[in-house]
Amino acid sequence: ERSSLIVNFCIVLKQTIFSIFSFFSPETSQGKDPGVESTCFGRACNPRMGNLAQGRVLSTQSVCGANSSEPYCFYKQTAAPRRRESCSAAKCSKCSSAIPSQAHPPSAMSDSSFRYPDTWWQSAEGVKKETLQLDLETEFLFTHLILVFRSPRPAAMVLERSQDHGHTWKTLRYFARDCEEVFGLAEGTSDGESGATCTSKYSGRQLCPCQAKHPDAAVLPTDHYAIYDFIVKGSCLCNGHADHCVHGKCVCRHNTAGDHCERCAPLYNDQPWQAANECKCNGHAKRRQTGGVCNDCRHNTEGRHCQNCKKGFFRDPSRPKTAPDSCKRMLQDRQAASLTVQRGSDLLFVFSAAA
Repeated sequence: ERSSLIVNFCIVLKQTIFSIFSFFSPETSQGKDPGVESTCFGRACNPRMGNLAQGRVLSTQSVCGANSSEPYCFYKQTAAPRRRESCSAAKCSKCSSAIPSQAHPPSAMSDSSFRYPDTWWQSAEGVKKETLQLDLETEFLFTHLILVFRSPRPAAMVLERSQDHGHTWKTLRYFARDCEEVFGLAEGTSDGESGATCTSKYSGRQLCPCQAKHPDAAVLPTDHYAIYDFIVKGSCLCNGHADHCVHGKCVCRHNTAGDHCERCAPLYNDQPWQAANECKCNGHAKRRQTGGVCNDCRHNTEGRHCQNCKKGFFRDPSRPKTAPDSCKRMLQDRQAASLTVQRGSDLLFVFSAAA
């Protein structure tokens, strides 16, 4: 039955965890004119997010009309489902891979939804289990997957990834109308082995409401899967050292090298990482914004890197700049006879004579 179908979405993803590192060295980016400004200069940078499925091979187990012309029918809902007039009669057509206007190949799922809004992939009629597989040539940062169904959504789906080019697979997420019945998992619980959880949020619509209202639907060829868009959101994995990439290979900055900027360029030494609040917020902030601007400076400090004392406070030359008590309050006692502040080259002198 349609309610017991499982669709496997198999995506070759070699990396799903991404760390951002900040850099503040003033070196010139490799391969670029020093006069050309880069978003990587003096900071961490990453390529823009995009659809990783575009321009890559998306394969399926079946395609309608692969061997010969194949008839199919579908129902279209034209208004709110509570209205009687919302459902029209079934519309029928033919699909054939040999005729471009009737072809519905897997590549239709990854084309531009703006330029080609009416293209879709469709499985062969009567298929009970289907697999969609996207092959990626290298490691990528994967954020989320978007599927836009033309047919009713399957009752169950599995999202998997491979880190060895399809030899072995690991489950990322389960989807089912009834998680316990299909996968033996309670809603929201993990399988223990891979840590993947199950949700019923995106499953359960076995039949189109219009299809259920027509008694002749059972004899029509409506038993197929169809998807408008298969969108895999993500970007190249460049470890914070590149703002763009070519065919999955990062154009590295910060004197780094490698497909993912994972090592230092020749003649450059690696340096140990330090927490951002230790290296650029002078120990006075717990978090910072993109671009190296410190948020919520503490210990009576202010400035882009919490490098200055607030108004009414002065830097104690006997204390390190990173010390919590390095900014001392200026004496403002009403009984003070005088308060004189003088600046030298590096030191702040404060003189006070109390009455």
